Amino acid sequence: MRTPKPLVPILTVRPFRVDDALARGVPRNRLYASDLQRPFHGVRSVTAPGSFVERMRAYLPRMADGQFFSHATAALHYGVPLPLRLERDTRLHVSVIAPTVAPAAAGVVGHRLLTSGVVSWRGFVLADPAATWCQLAGMLSLQDLVAAGDYLLTGPDPLHGIPALVARGDLERAVRAHGNRRGIRSARQALELVRCGPRSKPETLVRLLIVMSGLPEPQLNPSVRMLDGSDKQPDLAYPKIKFGIEYEGEGHREDSALFLRDIERKEAFADIGWELMRVTRAHLQRPSELTARILRRVRKRCQAFAVKTPI
Repeated sequence: MRTPKPLVPILTVRPFRVDDALARGVPRNRLYASDLQRPFHGVRSVTAPGSFVERMRAYLPRMADGQFFSHATAALHYGVPLPLRLERDTRLHVSVIAPTVAPAAAGVVGHRLLTSGVVSWRGFVLADPAATWCQLAGMLSLQDLVAAGDYLLTGPDPLHGIPALVARGDLERAVRAHGNRRGIRSARQALELVRCGPRSKPETLVRLLIVMSGLPEPQLNPSVRMLDGSDKQPDLAYPKIKFGIEYEGEGHREDSALFLRDIERKEAFADIGWELMRVTRAHLQRPSELTARILRRVRKRCQAFAVKTPI
């Protein structure tokens, strides 16, 4: 088998349009050689796009003026936590504003929108975060939509100063601009439940279980003074009855140092009369059992503190 003739260096750096290669004098039959990948119609690359961002980058050569990434594609690039079915979907969502015709290509879900804010963010043109959240309303359950909104309002890493991607007013304006399109009812309902503060999707899911059980909404990450003068913040808490709930990820069991810190943290809260309830992914997979357990614990603490409600 003959070795394909080397491409000009500039075409080996990133995905390129077939028309651009032809304009550089590359023979058409060279562009169909087996050493080149075809991520999208009219696009070639030396390597197959592996990651989600690489697929977005592979689409850029054919991205026309006025097109932008939207829906789940934009959300994933912002870091929004989405269900696995969307994280594993290799298709890209690409939108335009009407009356422009929506893009159509294998591996692309095209959308023609009446309106959308658009921003340039980390190398790509995207629907802005608030518009993206409204677009997700037609794709997600209420709980997942609230978790996405919590993430956008709180920020990717609030503990290390990475700021929020939206303010509540941004979401409110986006919902109004969304009109009566698909998912608007869910967006309006989710907007009432979105909060700034949760540091992970599981924290949001636990909070929603509590609220939907009829209990008052717990505080998010309140500061609690320890005996040594330091402040610690339980994920969710009812300070009035000294009861907190914390989500424990898989890493907490696999990392011995982290496991030890968890024990010491729980003991520090116990020293000041607090009870910390631990919640894991397994508990979230049995929501009815988890809700009943939380209700029992809260009622018991209310009795101990001689109060009718934990707030």
